This record gives sequence, C-alpha cells and structure tokens, in this order.
Amino acid sequence: MSSDPFSNPPTLEDHRQKAEGLLKKLQRPPIEDSGSESPTMAKSMSAFPAPPAPRSRGLTPPPAPREREETGFAGLALLAQALNSESDDLNSTIQAINSKLRALNLGVEAWCKGSDGDYGFARVAEEWQLATRWDGEDIHGRKEKCYAPLLKRTRDERIEGLELAPEIVRKLKNDAECKIAAIRKAKEFAASL
Repeated sequence: MSSDPFSNPPTLEDHRQKAEGLLKKLQRPPIEDSGSESPTMAKSMSAFPAPPAPRSRGLTPPPAPREREETGFAGLALLAQALNSESDDLNSTIQAINSKLRALNLGVEAWCKGSDGDYGFARVAEEWQLATRWDGEDIHGRKEKCYAPLLKRTRDERIEGLELAPEIVRKLKNDAECKIAAIRKAKEFAASL
C-alpha cells in the first residue's frame, strides 16, 4: 500500500461517512436518569445552561423540544427548516395584504414608527405596497428619506412590518376619514360662495 495521499483519493462515500461521524459528535448524547447525578455529570450539565426565552414584540417562542435529540445540531436543523418555511409564508402574507390594500384604491399613505425606521403603506417602486423608509444621505451628503418595498427587506424588518400592519391600517382609515371631511368642508365652502 502506498503512503502517497494522491494515489488513493477519498471517494464521495468516504466524505459522507466522515460528515455523518462529525454530526454525531456534535449532538449531545441522551442523559440516562440513574436517580442520582455524579459531580462530573452535574458539572457537565451546568456547562450547557438553558437559553433565555426570546423577547420580541408579540411573538411567542416556539414550544420546547420534546425529544432529547432535538436539542443538538439536528434540533437546529429542524428550527432552520421551520423558520425558512414560515419566512416563505411571511412573503405571501405581505403580498396578500398589498393586494387587498391596493384593491381599495385609497391613494393614501400612512406610516408608523418602527425600531429602525418607519413602516407603512405608500407608493414605492411604482406600486402601492407595504414599505419601509429611513433617513439616509444622497451622494452629496445631504439628508434624504430612503424607501424600499417591505418584500425586499430583511426577515426581521418584514416581521416588524407585519407586526405594525394593524396600526398601519388604522392610520389609513383615519387619514381617509380626515380627507373625506376636508373635501366635504371644501364643498360646503364652495357652495356658500
């Protein structure tokens, strides 16, 4: 047998087996309940404190994993899959809200303050849609408002925008009522001339 590593390169199957072995090492083994824990076991468990509960606006944390193997790398993979699936639903939800508000043909924009800018419904990129705006600068360093469709923003911004959607709709309603009142008042004034 030759000691030259290039004479016998690893196969795809060799790489797959090595990857599976690494994944198994990353997963914590199940803990067997023997009634009393040894000091070594107690110390090793304290090295893995429970993560703090996520704190966000109105979102509830996912349920705790039911099986021990869900806490390791495999559990993270499951969470990533669920998060990506929910993100896909997030985009379709934004599109549905955009379609419904656009169909009303209000021609009114409304904005709500968010954590890192404003979220609202406005004509952005040639279309009425949920959007974000923030303070920026032009190429000459002058301050200006920057706008982008909510669908083009990060996952966190899209989540925040959807959390503010009920408030945006309330503001649209209030603004439409104010515009109706102003138009009626102007008509009354014109009729009194």
